[in-house]
Amino acid sequence: MSSKQNPKRRHHYVPCFYLKNFTIPPEHKYIATLKKSDGGVFSGASTKIALENDFYTVDGNPAFEDDLAKLETKWSIVHHLIMSSMNVIKLSQEEKATYSEFLAYQLSRTAQFRKWLIDGARITFSNAISANPDESNKTAIKNVTSKLSKVLSAIKVENIVDSDTLQKAADRFGMSKDELIQNSNKTIHDRTQKLHRASQTGILSPDFNLSLESADSSLTESIKKKHITELNDVAQEKAKQIASMNWLIIENKTNIPFCTSDNPVCLFDFDAMLNNKMKTSKETIRWALQALGLVDWTKTDGTLNPELLIYFPLTPNLLLWCGQKVSNSQTASFQFDTEEDVKFHNKISVFQAKEFLFSNQIDFSHIETLDSSNQLTVIVNRVI
Repeated sequence: MSSKQNPKRRHHYVPCFYLKNFTIPPEHKYIATLKKSDGGVFSGASTKIALENDFYTVDGNPAFEDDLAKLETKWSIVHHLIMSSMNVIKLSQEEKATYSEFLAYQLSRTAQFRKWLIDGARITFSNAISANPDESNKTAIKNVTSKLSKVLSAIKVENIVDSDTLQKAADRFGMSKDELIQNSNKTIHDRTQKLHRASQTGILSPDFNLSLESADSSLTESIKKKHITELNDVAQEKAKQIASMNWLIIENKTNIPFCTSDNPVCLFDFDAMLNNKMKTSKETIRWALQALGLVDWTKTDGTLNPELLIYFPLTPNLLLWCGQKVSNSQTASFQFDTEEDVKFHNKISVFQAKEFLFSNQIDFSHIETLDSSNQLTVIVNRVI
């Protein structure tokens, strides 16, 4: 059977060629995994993580997954070139453009990134209709439900549906036409009463939560479709901006490895970091929107925002920084000799991860939560 007849359903949102660099030596088959939610640690095949069934399928079509697989082939070549040379200055213009494309796609293609988009949409949705509405929402609900209840109260099924259609429907449900009319009008009456009560209190009954769940499901599917269909254009634009940034390779000289995650490319606003804004979910949503292009990467004069910084663990021993504030020296490399520097960057990976942190060591005792940005201030000031 051809691949078109039997399409691959397991879609990786972090490529295997990248995750292989974080596998446990000496076999390099398994990867150590820390579950963010409960601290559980386990190991598993690197090919069976950071994936979801039909993650890139739109309207039954998994073509986007096939397109990504082709792109990953050329991305992996430059990735291994950077690892072997430990230098980004020697990259050709074409190679830097290729790797910028990889970073741009990887920044925007993950499950965490989609979750941020969905969370942002849900916040907007729930603010409009809330189970515990504030006074402004109560007023809105009262106005809307009052109008709807008046409309519904005037409806009789027999007046809006012709007799033949009613009979066919009744036959389908195994009842008489009169029974169908009676049941339908009763349903309309019950809904009208609930709307009427809502128009008096401004609070929707629990029945409406089912409607909200249905709406949320539609919202999630809509965001998924938008995410996939617009990802190519967004990534290509962001790739150009990443290519224009200064790049710096940081070599880890400590005994603690750089960890990566199911959302490995970390984009953050340097100014936000320095002002300790990384704790809030709203801030992460803002970064996601920024990465999609819904919030500008540029300043009002059209130049790149100098506060943006991209952090990407290449291997347990190598880290890539991209940004306007990053050093543009000819060596374009730096070393971390203290464990605190490595620990802090692993905190960022924990913060950006959706669910899992990955390492080539089963020991995650060095992992901490992100509670302060003072350490970043020290590191950045020393490097740049």
